[in-house]
Amino acid sequence: MHPVERKSQSAPARLITRYRKQLPYINFYRFCQLLEQSQPDQPPIGSGWQARQEAVRFCPYPGMGFPASEIKDAVIPEESHLPPTVQVTFMGLYGVTSPLPAHYISDIAQQREGHEAAADFLDIFSHRLITQYYRIWRKYSYPATFEPGGQDKTSQYLLGLARLGIPGCAQNIATPVSRFLALLPLMLLPGRTAEGLTSLVTLLAPGTQARVWHHDRRRIPLKTPLAMRV
Repeated sequence: MHPVERKSQSAPARLITRYRKQLPYINFYRFCQLLEQSQPDQPPIGSGWQARQEAVRFCPYPGMGFPASEIKDAVIPEESHLPPTVQVTFMGLYGVTSPLPAHYISDIAQQREGHEAAADFLDIFSHRLITQYYRIWRKYSYPATFEPGGQDKTSQYLLGLARLGIPGCAQNIATPVSRFLALLPLMLLPGRTAEGLTSLVTLLAPGTQARVWHHDRRRIPLKTPLAMRV
């Protein structure tokens, strides 16, 4: 008899296996980011119109107890072509946060006869709600969409406000343009403050101690004394 060859696990399945014990302690948004980073060639979570294109299936946890974490558990099916299932506690059409009538929640929580069909049907909508919830956060969270070097759209827009988004401008600066993102609040001011100049010098020359005097007072004698005319 020839041994049955087992297909290798998908990238999301390997990620879940690696962090299996830490799942209850991982933030939901961070977990989704790790999923996207594990397969950079795939579209972002929730961006497709077909659920079968998703790397994982999100569903609510059916328990009715007070949730102590955002992610309850994950199930990896034996069939390698099926995606893992991740149970969350903060959103869904059944479980402690369900908006549906109590008899739906009770049947699934107590695993009464026929609850599998109802749960599978509701999971179709729960998965879509959870993934779109993540997409909303991802759209309006600047750190989540930041790309190395400030190549993301938001960073380019911000650099454009500081007159650093012009094509070819990065080649004429002796430091990465993305480092100026931290100084945008100061650089967008109509004038140059002492704090802004000090921060700029410190950024371009780390380890340098800079100090700016606001005014250099001097006495300048006038050839013709000024006087009020009557």
